[in-house]
Amino acid sequence: MLILLSGITSAAGTIIATGSGTDLKIEILRYEPAPVEPGALADIWIKVSSQGTTISSLTRLNGVKLELVEEFPFYAASDAERVKSFGTMEPGETRIVRYKVKIDGDASPGTNEIKFKYTSTNEVDGIETSPLDIEVKSSSATIAVVSVVSEPEEIPAGQAAIITIELRNDALGSLRDITAKIDLTATTTPFAPTKSTTEKKIRSIAPGQIEMIKYDILALPDAEAKVYKIPFTLSYFDEAGNQFTKEDTIGLLVSAEPDLNVNLEDADPLQSGQTGKVIVSVSNIGPTDVKFMTLKIVDGDGYTVIGKSQEYLGNLESDDFETAEFSVNVDFSSKGEVPLKVILDYRDTYNLKKTDEIFLPLPVYTRSELRAYGLDGSLKSYYAPFIYLFLILFVYFVIRDWRRTKAFDLALKNGLEDTFLAIFRTIFLFRWKNIRKVPSKLRQFFRKL
Repeated sequence: MLILLSGITSAAGTIIATGSGTDLKIEILRYEPAPVEPGALADIWIKVSSQGTTISSLTRLNGVKLELVEEFPFYAASDAERVKSFGTMEPGETRIVRYKVKIDGDASPGTNEIKFKYTSTNEVDGIETSPLDIEVKSSSATIAVVSVVSEPEEIPAGQAAIITIELRNDALGSLRDITAKIDLTATTTPFAPTKSTTEKKIRSIAPGQIEMIKYDILALPDAEAKVYKIPFTLSYFDEAGNQFTKEDTIGLLVSAEPDLNVNLEDADPLQSGQTGKVIVSVSNIGPTDVKFMTLKIVDGDGYTVIGKSQEYLGNLESDDFETAEFSVNVDFSSKGEVPLKVILDYRDTYNLKKTDEIFLPLPVYTRSELRAYGLDGSLKSYYAPFIYLFLILFVYFVIRDWRRTKAFDLALKNGLEDTFLAIFRTIFLFRWKNIRKVPSKLRQFFRKL
C-alpha cells in the first residue's frame, strides 16, 4: 500500500493510486524548448489519464487538481501556473494540461527531476507523484546573433547585396573553431553567393567579444518579391572541447517596385462644352503583383467628371490589364488638351499602401479639326448616300450589259461608262438654262391640275 501511495515510476510516466479504485497516470508529453535551459522559461505538457485494473472498479473522481511541486530547479512561472484544476474526471478520461515553468539559473546540466501533487475531494491531503525526468542543458557556451543587416534592406531582383551578421560570445570562456553557414541550396531560395562561399570561419571569440561576418549574395533575376527564410547554422567548441550547434533563420526581403502603365485607351471626340466617355487602362508591366487597386479621376482644370469618379479594379497580376470608363464634361474655355488627373491607390507585395498620380492628355477638338480628321459623324452620313447610289447604278448597268453581251469583262467596262454618263447627265440637268425653265414647267403642271 505504501508503494502504491508513493506512486510507481516507469519510462512512460508515473501512476498514482487514489484509493477509490481509479488510478491516475501522469506523463510528460513534451516540453519546449527541449532541452530546457537554466534561468529560462519552458512549457511542459502533462497528460493525465484515469485508469484501473478492472472496468467495475473504475469510479468518478471529483475536484481533481494537479499541483506543481516547487523544488529546485523547477518553479511555477506564476501562481496561476502552479495548480491546474480538472474538475470531474470520468473513468477512462484523458486530459492534457500545460504548465509554464521557470528553471533555476543554477540548474545542473543533465537529467533533472520534476514532481506533481494530486488532490481531490476524496484526497484533500494530496499524493505526490514519483519524479519525472526533464533534460537540462547549460546555455553558458552560447554565441548570440546580435543583428542581421542587409544592404540594401530590400534587395531588388537581379542585384547584389551584402549580408552582415553580428555575433557575440555570451559564454564565460572563449569559444573556438566557429563555423557560420547560410543555406542557399533550396530550390525556393532565389539567391546565389558571389565573391565567396556561404561558409565563414572564425578562429576564436573571447568572452563578451563581438565578431562580424559578411556574405556577398545575388538575388536571381526572376526572384519573386516577398520575404525569404534562410537557414543559418553556427557550430563551435568551448574550452573543454564540447561541441555546440545552433540553428536559426534569417529573413531577406526581395523587392520589385510595381511598374504600371496608365493610358487613355479610348475617348469620344470632344469639343469645348461637350460631354463624352473616356476609357482609362492600367497595365502591370512589372514582375510583381499589386492588390486592391482603385482607379479614380478627379475634377481638374478644363473638365468636370460626370457621375462616378472611381472604380475598383482589384488585384492586378504581372502582365495583367484592366480598364475603367468615366464620363467627363469639357469646359467651354478648354482648347487643345486638358490634363486628365488619374489617381491609383493600391497595395504592394508587402501590403504597403501606394498612391500614384498620373496626368493623361485628353484632346479637345475644334469643328474644323473633327472634319479634317474624319471624326465628325455627320460628314460620314453626308457622303454615304452618294457612294451607295454610285454602287447601285454601277451594278445595274453591269448586269444589264452582261445580259445583252454575255461578256463579263465588256459588261464591267460598259457598266462603268454608263454609270459615269448617268451621273454627268444628272448633273447637266441642273444647268442654268434648264433651271430657268423650272418655274414655267411648274406653272404648266399646276394648270393641268
